[in-house]
Amino acid sequence: MSSSAAQIAHAAVEYSTFASLRLGRTVQSIVARLIRFWDSRNVNKNVEFMGIRLLLLEEMDSVIHAFTPANRASHYRPSLKAGCIVRLERFEVAQVAHMYKVTEHQFLICFLPSTRLGEVHTDAPVIKSERFMMRRYDQLQVLAKLPDVVGEIRSVQGSDLSNDSATTRVVVRFLIEPNVTVYLTLWDEAASTFRDLLKSGDKSKAVVLVTTVNPKLFGGNLYLNSTQGTSVGAASSPAFTCVDTLEGIKRKEPVSIGELNAFISNSDEQTQEADFLCKALVVGVNQENGWFRVELAVDDGKDSATFVVFDKEMTKLTGKEAAVLALDEDPNGEGDELPRCLEELAGKEFVFQIRVTPFNFTPNHRTFTVSTITECNTLETCGKEHDDNIIPNREVEVTLAASSSGQSVLGNRTGVEYAEANPPEVEGAQKKRKLSSE
Repeated sequence: MSSSAAQIAHAAVEYSTFASLRLGRTVQSIVARLIRFWDSRNVNKNVEFMGIRLLLLEEMDSVIHAFTPANRASHYRPSLKAGCIVRLERFEVAQVAHMYKVTEHQFLICFLPSTRLGEVHTDAPVIKSERFMMRRYDQLQVLAKLPDVVGEIRSVQGSDLSNDSATTRVVVRFLIEPNVTVYLTLWDEAASTFRDLLKSGDKSKAVVLVTTVNPKLFGGNLYLNSTQGTSVGAASSPAFTCVDTLEGIKRKEPVSIGELNAFISNSDEQTQEADFLCKALVVGVNQENGWFRVELAVDDGKDSATFVVFDKEMTKLTGKEAAVLALDEDPNGEGDELPRCLEELAGKEFVFQIRVTPFNFTPNHRTFTVSTITECNTLETCGKEHDDNIIPNREVEVTLAASSSGQSVLGNRTGVEYAEANPPEVEGAQKKRKLSSE
């Protein structure tokens, strides 16, 4: 049995409780009972095997679930035994960002190539053998219903809003309780009816009753979707913002990092979709949170930012999946060395095409999405290459650090906040600019 799945004789060494876990890849370990585990498959992709999900119960009677991806599943499967107490080390803690939660815990434990898993034989804590997430009938009945909601419209976004015969999607920012705003998505007949309301030109009808909506939780946020039985009725109230995106912003406007910071910071009520081109130099790769989620420290000569790129997008840039890179660098899966192809990104200049949507302006998710990354010398060249569909359909999460022209915009897909305004790599680049100017 390899060292990363070796048996551990005791649990006397200090370990964390589930409540004290911190987001990211830090020095944390847990001791828990492996209640059960199962294969996770994607029913939308020919039942493709995605990995193994584990359910862990600790002595504080809290449950959390863990996940090991498909490329590491065969390595850990021989060590998995339902009912045994295990010690888990060198893992990553992420925010639960999918619709269906296996447990009530907000975090998920992700296995890394260096993760260690072993059975505890001595000094094991007293842990119950099982725990269930039970629900009463009335709670299940609520989940099965399509409720009615009433709220105040804060803003509206959709295509061809003045055409009441259009049935394409309309997105409404909807205040349903004091300080509680959700996104209401209207489709088909409900969208057409809502357009008819807008066509009347009376935007004072901002209090709306929407019937038979389908609520969904995604990433901890509530979204309401219309159904075939949805109807819309309005009453008078203060006016709201209405943005028609039929034309949108056709031209891809070149902007600096500072201008991006200013745009997102000064546009709390913005709902317009827009595309921007931002050219920046990669000055380093941050390894604090591992490189399965690559954090690129970038600089455009005036301001700096952190662009967070995930495995799928990095594969298009490096030509290799993270799992393959891990095995190439360290066949035993124990090393933390940064792959050479990632090291070589430093010093290269890329143009990032950024797609800004209303999702970027939610209070807990101020990030940008990059739809295309190209390596070229000028923004004009990259704009032409994008029109020719070079490197298409790339989506990258981007988190901006503080800049001189805008306030800090913190956070990423897993909810990790970056407290440093300038990473060490960026500070070095700024010092070089200062010396060159002198």
